[in-house]
Amino acid sequence: MRSRSMIAPLMSLGIVMIVTMLLGGCGGGGGGGGSSGLELDSGLIASNGGTFAHTFMTVGTFNYHCTVLGHTMTGSVIVQGPSTGDKAVSIVAGAKTKGAAAFDPDPVTVGIGEKVTWANNDSTEHTVTSE
Repeated sequence: MRSRSMIAPLMSLGIVMIVTMLLGGCGGGGGGGGSSGLELDSGLIASNGGTFAHTFMTVGTFNYHCTVLGHTMTGSVIVQGPSTGDKAVSIVAGAKTKGAAAFDPDPVTVGIGEKVTWANNDSTEHTVTSE
């Protein structure tokens, strides 16, 4: 069970990342996807080549983020009607550095029923989690 009220007091202790993972805030483990009901919930995507794929079935803009290492990386997927083909997004090497461009391309555009695959090219695990 997730309890956000437990996280706030622990932030000052510097262990919010561990608590968030234990409570499911970054999804499940191993890139297999979490069970939160979010559109995007990758769990931890392994460093140096780990991947996460998701097929979008609804038109809209889907904003996502990663909060590993205490900084926020953000990106967007735009889903439109006509087919544009499956797409790949790189979590770029160096994304773990605060302020670095984290996702390439961003935004990425796909059609309904098409898949986006994120490949983690950084030396740190990351997540792709809906906002």
